[in-house]
Amino acid sequence: MSETDFAELDLSLDKLEAELELTQQVVKDLDEMISQCPASGALEDEPIRTIHHLACTGGTLIAKCIASQANILVLNEVNPFYEFSSSPGAARFAPTNMTALIRQGDSSFCDDELVVELFIKQLEVVRKQCWLTGRVLVIRDHTYSQFLDGDYNSDRPILREVIQKRFPLRSLVTTRDTKKAYHSMVRRRWHRSFRPSTLEEYERRNDIFMDRFSDLPIISYEDFTAEPRQKMQEICEILGLTYFDGFEEVFHTFQFSGDSGRGGNQIISGR
Repeated sequence: MSETDFAELDLSLDKLEAELELTQQVVKDLDEMISQCPASGALEDEPIRTIHHLACTGGTLIAKCIASQANILVLNEVNPFYEFSSSPGAARFAPTNMTALIRQGDSSFCDDELVVELFIKQLEVVRKQCWLTGRVLVIRDHTYSQFLDGDYNSDRPILREVIQKRFPLRSLVTTRDTKKAYHSMVRRRWHRSFRPSTLEEYERRNDIFMDRFSDLPIISYEDFTAEPRQKMQEICEILGLTYFDGFEEVFHTFQFSGDSGRGGNQIISGR
């Protein structure tokens, strides 16, 4: 072989060595990404995440910001025990709601035990599909229907207790100044769902709500709107989510029920 051939061989070897080094780095990066993927662990160890708050406390805004994080599926305003009201003499159209359909057929047949069993079976399917596709399941509790709508039933389990009996769980509570929350409810006439419809009664029920979730970390709406990125990182740490710094640019694209408060595409402090 000539000196030119040896020189070309050296160049080829150098190129192969550089490509090998790049490939090894890519493999390392992929391994790290896979290790952060929910599907990389055992399904039975993958927690469901839940968030809990009362009405008019900024819950929809926070739920949208959580939904804007990486690989998240939010189930919005969930309460398996909720019973839809219908006009007198009319049944509510609910072709995909098995619980409602059973209640229409025979309300005495659909007790709380059956409701929980149906709910858990459906949740198992959704949770497994999230795990298989590398997504994280987050459930926003519809606590209004349990703590503020009509008489409070202390014997009925809360959503967190129902889920916790079957799945690992990571949860948090979000709050707002009670007077501001109550006045927001008054503007929408939602305060008439409980009796007496007073601030004192709302605060009493808020205390009951807080007692049922007293062991959970708390994020206040006021703190969140004042420092959304810092508080969003804190929420992600509590729930075990991967933080996405660009959530403020996309949160408004999510359409969730319960969106009764502020509109627009910005998080504004002090409201």
